[in-house]
Amino acid sequence: LENYRANLQKAVQTTPHLVFCIGHNGQRTAHQLGIGAQHIVQTGNWLGPMLVEAGLRGAESVTLLGYHGKLVKLAGGIFNTSSHVADGKLPILAAAIAQVEDIPEAVDCLAVIRTVLAAPTAAAAHELLLEAGLANAVFGLLARQISDRAQTYIQKYANVSVDVGTVLCDRKGNIIAQDTSLPSYLIGN
Repeated sequence: LENYRANLQKAVQTTPHLVFCIGHNGQRTAHQLGIGAQHIVQTGNWLGPMLVEAGLRGAESVTLLGYHGKLVKLAGGIFNTSSHVADGKLPILAAAIAQVEDIPEAVDCLAVIRTVLAAPTAAAAHELLLEAGLANAVFGLLARQISDRAQTYIQKYANVSVDVGTVLCDRKGNIIAQDTSLPSYLIGN
């Protein structure tokens, strides 16, 4: 954690706009999207402490970029994404399905929820939601919830306001949902 904090402190001296990446998948995706290296901050599973550190160090914005199976945990209030700490991604996905307002009549919502809860991985759950025609709605809702929860977390523990956006990707780095457009100042340089 201390190494991640030190890297964040160095990055925020260069730019107030950070892109948090969990692991190599998020970092690879950031590079593929053309995000400037000076914005990219690795967080590991320490999203809560890193969000607070960003607020305390004067970051103006943080874009959370990474694998949906990790980031959806934030929508459920889990700010250390290690599966050894908590692994609530499938129940969080199921809860999001229940919150979607425009579900087609042909879709048996309860059956989809049960199938998602029984899925072996978040990737398998994503495939199930694609088949049901619910992936865009569910992951779009989750992206907004993640950003809202992260902003609230920073406000609570650092007592500052930081603009937070979320970009959810699959394992291949394809964007599956986002609640924010990547600002042009993040691209290049």
